[in-house]
Amino acid sequence: MLESIILEGIVIGIGYALVAIGISITLHVLDIVNFSHGELYMLGGFFTFFIMQWLNLPYVFAGILAVILTSLAAWLILGSISKVISTDRMNTLLATFAISLMVSNAVNVMLQGKSGTIATPFVKPIIVGSMFIPGQRAVLLIVGLITIVTIWIWLRKSFMGKKIRAVAENSDGAQIIGIATNRIYRFVFIGGGAVAGLAGVLLSPITQVTADMGLSTLIKGFVVLVIGGTGNIFGAAIGGLSLGIIESLGAAYINSAWKDVFGYALLIIVLLIQPSTILYFVRRKLSGMRNSDKKAVKGGTI
Repeated sequence: MLESIILEGIVIGIGYALVAIGISITLHVLDIVNFSHGELYMLGGFFTFFIMQWLNLPYVFAGILAVILTSLAAWLILGSISKVISTDRMNTLLATFAISLMVSNAVNVMLQGKSGTIATPFVKPIIVGSMFIPGQRAVLLIVGLITIVTIWIWLRKSFMGKKIRAVAENSDGAQIIGIATNRIYRFVFIGGGAVAGLAGVLLSPITQVTADMGLSTLIKGFVVLVIGGTGNIFGAAIGGLSLGIIESLGAAYINSAWKDVFGYALLIIVLLIQPSTILYFVRRKLSGMRNSDKKAVKGGTI
């Protein structure tokens, strides 16, 4: 019983982590809070539902197209706020919030105020010991973990990843040594949107597609961000798993109607006693790793 509850929390936590990664990297590199990020997650699920309904494509192909379309939506959002980004952070926040409301209301009209259900072909459960993992949850767990690990390795080992870390640490210095910072900003914003869209593709068959699903998930992403810290892929994974497990335990042993309350309570607790938590020391370790990377940048290794 307990193992199944924790496993459910891990699965949902992976989804939260995918959403938080885009928020975290965008904030760390572009220094902006993108309030439309939750709608990119929602669009991932909506595009999957729409393509399956209207084009009659199978779930996998619809999901791939949905991630591509979500990336295009992220590109359009960035283009619409590009002039605001360089002027004022508050204006950027308000602009992305306005875009979030526009997208949410547009999808609500298209769904006619209803919810959409996505039929997934992954219905056969996977047996792990005495536990049964439903097929779609297993897909979310496997694809989510592969995505998180791949992004983490890519950011640390690839040439583009080193450029991104250099811009995050010192954009002016990165520009001086020849890094095209505007390209990096576009790549990070669109890439974060693609990961959010992937999270929507993976989670929507488990939940449902609704116009307001982006806002609640965005808030969960900010909770994960506070727990795991900005700019840390590993931290986002820890924060997402922590939030997912606590919500699952609270829903199982206290009251499922209070599931969201437990996550927000965790946020308050972390904010109050952060210096004494294990996650604080994890972030300190990751911070030390970033400092070593910064020295590598200064040494000309990028």
